[in-house]
Amino acid sequence: MGTQLVVSKYTGREWTWPSIAFPVRRPIGRALRVDQPSDCPVTITGAKRYWWVRWAGFGVGAWPMLEVTLTNRSAQAVHSFTLRFVARRGGHASGTGTRPERGLAPDATLLHTSQEPERGYVAACVDFVQFVNGDVWYSRDQQSLVTEAGVQAGIRAASIHLQGLLARSGAATVMAQLARVHADVVEPMTNHRFGPSGFYNGVTNVAVRLERAYERDGFHGAELLLRSGRASG
Repeated sequence: MGTQLVVSKYTGREWTWPSIAFPVRRPIGRALRVDQPSDCPVTITGAKRYWWVRWAGFGVGAWPMLEVTLTNRSAQAVHSFTLRFVARRGGHASGTGTRPERGLAPDATLLHTSQEPERGYVAACVDFVQFVNGDVWYSRDQQSLVTEAGVQAGIRAASIHLQGLLARSGAATVMAQLARVHADVVEPMTNHRFGPSGFYNGVTNVAVRLERAYERDGFHGAELLLRSGRASG
């Protein structure tokens, strides 16, 4: 891990102090286990633990951080994925959905950094991968944050909503309002079969497929996708 020093200023009522932040490596302790099947398109490697230290005036703070490297080992670009960290006994799992700004190209890597809880994490895994063409990969782990049932429910709900919008206002309106589809299509009730993030990712899947169709064939492509029902899976 290279040294990163961040210097800024903290201004109080009468004094101005420099604020300095930097990482300090901490012992890895028990190695972070990687719990993912061999067919997972995104691999996790290179776990690093460090303290992120910030000093300003008479105050100093330190936060335990965990950094992992993720690599797309598939032959197509990844749109987004869901990463899960498993806590030690008595703690809670932590999950995060990640969408790289420009996608994650084949063989490309991405650093993910998060604050580690007091009890620490014992394992990490990828629960779900969505490609830029709308294809998806699921983990079959029973503790997965994303399930196929949840994704399919989100796809159906988003498709019904957008088909109704298409019928009322046309494809141009559909594409103009696509950015707010998650506000318009909300999971009606908690369903343990869906996983915490399944429904949300299903809604995203419809948006990804529509954006792809629009890039290829404009408004006609988006309309054709919705009318044909192919956006529903």
